[in-house]
Amino acid sequence: MGYAGADVTGKVVLITGGGTGIGAAIAERYAAEGAHVVVVGRRQTVLDEVAQRIGALALVADAADAAGARGAVEAAVTHFGRLDVLVNNAGGHGFSAVGDTDDESWAASLQANLNTAFVMSREALPALIESKGQIVVISSLAGLFAGPSVAGYTVGNDLSARDLGFRQQVPETSPFRADWIRHKSFDGSCPLGPWITPAAYIADPSNLAMKLSVNDVLKQNSNSGQMIFNMAEQISHLSTGITLHPGDMIMTGTPAGVGAGRNEFLKAGDVVRAEIAEIGSITNTMA
Repeated sequence: MGYAGADVTGKVVLITGGGTGIGAAIAERYAAEGAHVVVVGRRQTVLDEVAQRIGALALVADAADAAGARGAVEAAVTHFGRLDVLVNNAGGHGFSAVGDTDDESWAASLQANLNTAFVMSREALPALIESKGQIVVISSLAGLFAGPSVAGYTVGNDLSARDLGFRQQVPETSPFRADWIRHKSFDGSCPLGPWITPAAYIADPSNLAMKLSVNDVLKQNSNSGQMIFNMAEQISHLSTGITLHPGDMIMTGTPAGVGAGRNEFLKAGDVVRAEIAEIGSITNTMA
């Protein structure tokens, strides 16, 4: 951590937004490599959880507030005697089109993402100059990806007729042996529902529990946060090749546990239930 090949053993590292997500993960990594870690944030409970787990010092402060930032730096230096690394991780964002972004939302975005890094760096600078330390700024790849307005979310069960997946008369070595149209596009192949939940009612689409059961036996149990490519990345990639229009529906993929991988296949009478938290569930009986 710090920079490639750096030895952080005994270094004092202050991490803003260190109570959750990326900040907590950074704190854990620094602690594992022998650093003295200070986690700073606005929520005492989550900071205490991280601090207890890795043996860090937890400080409640608003990194965008000069007095709060100064107090956090002073507390870290008082406790450990120095400050070697500042990790500006605190931030946040919302999704809205430029024309729909009001002054209050824009100001809040600047406060969370720009002011925190500037104010914290300024207040930590004297201590970092003394230790010949470093400032690390955590950024996001979100700006590289398209972020069109998503109207809402629903549950889809993308069924496959595996017995129709290959053209038996075509040699196995032929690229034309697979028949994706017949086994993925038959009538009733993709039930959707139970409704479209407006995006405004989904707090975090990248943190939704997903489950699928067959005859009440759980077969898939995961979370949208485990997707290899998140929704913004998928939309961005699709938009490089096709024009997306209002009303287009994108199937974002499925967790581990599909039937083919288990060598288990649906049969007539089987009842399949697919469920996503905060959206709902759909139940279908195989004909």
